[in-house]
Formats: sequence, C-alpha cells, structure tokens
Amino acid sequence: LVVREAATAEGLYATFMPKPLEGVQGSGMHTHMSLFEGDRNAFYEAGAQYQLSKTGRAFIAGVLRHAAEITAVTNQFVNSYKRYQLGSWAPTAIVWSRDNRTCGFRTIGHGSSARVETRIPGGDVNPYLAFAVILEAGLRGIENDYELPPGAEDDVWALTSAERRALGIQPPPPSLGGGSYTHPTPATTRTSAANTPLRHTAHLLRPVLRQDRLRLPQVPAHHED
Repeated sequence: LVVREAATAEGLYATFMPKPLEGVQGSGMHTHMSLFEGDRNAFYEAGAQYQLSKTGRAFIAGVLRHAAEITAVTNQFVNSYKRYQLGSWAPTAIVWSRDNRTCGFRTIGHGSSARVETRIPGGDVNPYLAFAVILEAGLRGIENDYELPPGAEDDVWALTSAERRALGIQPPPPSLGGGSYTHPTPATTRTSAANTPLRHTAHLLRPVLRQDRLRLPQVPAHHED
C-alpha cells in the first residue's frame, strides 16, 4: 500500500504482477531462509563442501523434491507463470547451486548468514503462505533424510533441453494448471497454516484455469540497470 501510494504521488502506477509487460524483467519474491539451533546456524558447517551442513543439504533436498507442489501456493495466478523466461533472471530450472542466479534455488552467505534462497515465488505471492509451504517442504527433507542431488555449476539458461534432461533438471510447472491444485500432496497439506487456504485456492481458480492464455502488451526490450 505504501509503495502504491508513493507511486501515485509521482504520477506512476506500482504493480506487483510477476510479468506485467513482455520484454522486461518481471517481479519475484526471492525468499531467503535459514534455521537456527540456539545461536548456531544449522545450515553452516565449517569444512564441509560449500560449508553446507547435513541439515542444510536435507532442507534443500526437501524444497527441491516438492518444488512443483509448492507453486500451488507461491504462484496462484495465470500471470505468475509468464515470468519464467530464459535470460530474464527468473528461475527456469528446479535445480540448486552455490550462488548461481540461473538456478531456481541457491545457497549464499556463510557462518551465521548461511541461507537458502528460493527464487520460485512471484511478486504477487502471499508471503505468509509461501513461508509456510517452503519451510514445510524443507523440514520434510530433514525429517526423512532426503539426499541432495548434485548442484548446477554452469549457466543453466545456456543449456539445451537435451542437456537439461541428461542432467535430470526439470522446469517449474509451465502454467497455472501445472501446479498441484486438484491433488495437493503432503508437502502442501500437512502445514496447518496452508492447508485450508490451499483448498480454497483450488476451488476459486478452477474458472481461471479455463480461460485462454493472455497476451501481454509489448514494449521495447531493455536490460536491467
């Protein structure tokens, strides 16, 4: 509300749509998370690869395994999926890395600032529901000791479709109908904070899913500063 009021005062219009215009970068809510045991960051382990602890690896593995389901909460609108375009700084691959912005998930920081960034949510997401389902998926990874697959070292945007398949890299759901709305799985339903809203979302979005794909207004392409 503050952002929109400030924009209006300057004769502008502020929007949090993930992809309001074609040819320009969209708006995402890159979400950073870490877990603490007392004053100790549970994701950090000195001497480990990337200084990433077993707990941190299992957390990332959980978020990766349930990433397609998480989009049922973090990407609730038709426009949310128009943001996923190669070279636009938006994620186009369900894969993790160490500080690689071409991936959907990355680890950054060290010591007490070590954290995991989830780049899937769009700017229009309900942050509280997003926190709930991302945290739930990560905790399931820890509780079930999920194994973390190898991370991506290269520019994922530059990989061909065949190269991605060979590496086992999957894209995020391609559209609103690709999320787990009609058959939500445990990662999105066990969290009490998200369970009921998810069911309501599934009910309310059924008419939207029947709409034709929308076209966005065209503007000249440019690079971010």
